Amino acid sequence: MDREHEDAVRNHIIENHGIESGVLVMGWDALDTIRGCNFPEKMQFDDKSIWTIFRSGILKDVPMFSSSGMSELLMHFQPNDIEDLSVLYALYRGGNSEQLEMYTERFDRRNDAELYDIMEILPGWADDSLYGTYCLPIFQEQTMNIVEMHAGFTYEEADRLRRALASSQEPALVSLKEKFLQGAGIHTESNIDEYEKVWNHFLKYGSGQQSFNESHAVARAILAYKVVWMQLYGSN
Repeated sequence: MDREHEDAVRNHIIENHGIESGVLVMGWDALDTIRGCNFPEKMQFDDKSIWTIFRSGILKDVPMFSSSGMSELLMHFQPNDIEDLSVLYALYRGGNSEQLEMYTERFDRRNDAELYDIMEILPGWADDSLYGTYCLPIFQEQTMNIVEMHAGFTYEEADRLRRALASSQEPALVSLKEKFLQGAGIHTESNIDEYEKVWNHFLKYGSGQQSFNESHAVARAILAYKVVWMQLYGSN
């Protein structure tokens, strides 16, 4: 992830989130001046030494990544990039044990050809963004992408679905389901049973605390990476 992408994530957080995001961005910017540490103008997030530290699970004073629970996840999943780190943050911060157990099972079987039979719970619907998380909508944006691509939702309608799922707004979900079924019938070649299956998938794995905001998770992952970078190189 380059500086331009990083700035885009930062701006999205500022525009779309509340007080916590302001604190997060302040902490992010503050790293540039702590101990006189100047980060590379274009940080590529590919330092092998830093990822070795993450994979060891031994981190100190790294926000949200120094707990014993997160340490276990880091050692088990062996992250290699910001995207991996973002998923682990979302799984841990979301606190849904069923979601984490299912993700762990699919991760452990990632080289098993039979895994793809399991993932076909969304036949024809699982685009690249969902396959990256083994067909589990870890991020709210994944659900939004699906309804935009396959049911003709506008961005505003998809965001309304995101908010309704996040807070389990039953009346809103009823009307959005009707729109989803109608839109899916126009934009796909599946049958009504498949549409229902996809919708129930959203409700089971994308509601409440189970689905996390991706921009927030990416920001936390970037912040953690920069803290480790500062600990490793800041005194040089």
